[in-house]
Amino acid sequence: MSSNNMTYSDAIEKVMVNNGYFAPLKLLYRDIWNYKDKSTIVGKTPEYTIQERVQRDKRFTRIGLGVYALTEHLNKLPEQIEPKDEKDKTTIKHAEIQGMLLEIGNFKPEVGDTYTNDKKWIFQNKTLGSLATLDTVPAFTYERIINIAGNSAL
Repeated sequence: MSSNNMTYSDAIEKVMVNNGYFAPLKLLYRDIWNYKDKSTIVGKTPEYTIQERVQRDKRFTRIGLGVYALTEHLNKLPEQIEPKDEKDKTTIKHAEIQGMLLEIGNFKPEVGDTYTNDKKWIFQNKTLGSLATLDTVPAFTYERIINIAGNSAL
């Protein structure tokens, strides 16, 4: 199926496959147009159509706040490891808090994009990097400050 004729559900599925079998709505809103021709959309609310598709199409399952996964690939989502010591407990707690903040940020319309440098950490069977909508810290100031902002080990 060419990208011009792809349905919303098919395009959503492509975005999810490329993101590790799940995606936050904000990422779907941005990346769906890699697979669907935006110029052919006649409605004024494509974001609501995307929401409707992930909520009603059985191909998708809600797995977090504004986060949906491919139902047939739920078993492929990363699994949370059990902590072995206090350091692991602290790391897991840190990942949980970052995951919650990423989900809230992705859910809030007033938050433009989200970022984490702890991309491989797992929160509720989702890697933090796949929840974030940015891969790198935007160039918002001097390079020295950007490097500090993008590094959690200050």
